Amino acid sequence: MKKNIIITIVVIILIAGLALGFYYFYLKPQAEINETSLSEKGGGILPTITVSPTPSTTLENIPTFFQPVLKKLTTKNILAFWQSSTSTLQYLTPDGLFEINHFDLKEEQKDLGINFSTILSIEPSTKGKVLIKYLAEGATKPAYSILDINTREIKNLDLYVKSATWSPDGNNLIYYYSDSPLYYQENFKESSYLAQLDKNLANRKIIMNFKTSGDINLLWPESNTVYIIEKPSGMNESTILSFDLKNKIFTPFVGAQYPAA
Repeated sequence: MKKNIIITIVVIILIAGLALGFYYFYLKPQAEINETSLSEKGGGILPTITVSPTPSTTLENIPTFFQPVLKKLTTKNILAFWQSSTSTLQYLTPDGLFEINHFDLKEEQKDLGINFSTILSIEPSTKGKVLIKYLAEGATKPAYSILDINTREIKNLDLYVKSATWSPDGNNLIYYYSDSPLYYQENFKESSYLAQLDKNLANRKIIMNFKTSGDINLLWPESNTVYIIEKPSGMNESTILSFDLKNKIFTPFVGAQYPAA
């Protein structure tokens, strides 16, 4: 009988010890409150809180094998870029097309068959084509070309194309054509119109014949709406027209003019 009592007491002590250890190591709160006497003038007891430091979550505390590896590929002024293969990246800069291997960082300039002097702007489509506006070597007027990202084939638009832009779905290109001369030429029959091509620069469709008094830019943000931005010319400020492609209707969107003197 005494033996059973002793065994029971030992078991209780062991359980109590385990419970105390579990509480101390796992359940004990990190914040402890210590009481410190105030000065004689203030009186009373001031509780002070001591908080155990928590691990920092900065990058230095993350194991090396979890940290992202950032690699600088180039410092060029990149206008657009795309993945050309599993190991290479292609990008357009004002100086032309380049390709870089992102394993050994070997960079190579690609010949597009055009003597780029300066690339003025680029507009990638959603169908793997890039519209490039540029100045050719020795030229004074901008020109437009289309680069196929997959084949690296480049096609040139007519030199009289003054502005161009992609449709929202990338299947079509709208452009403004004008061969109007700077100076009067007798018996010269000029042509100015808004037209459309498919993404392969085929199936031309003239949308409307019209002429602007200055340079324009085209925007095609919605399937049936094209914005025509006419740049300042003479006494006129910029004018923005909204063009309904379906109904072929112009609507003044923004227009301003200097007051008469």
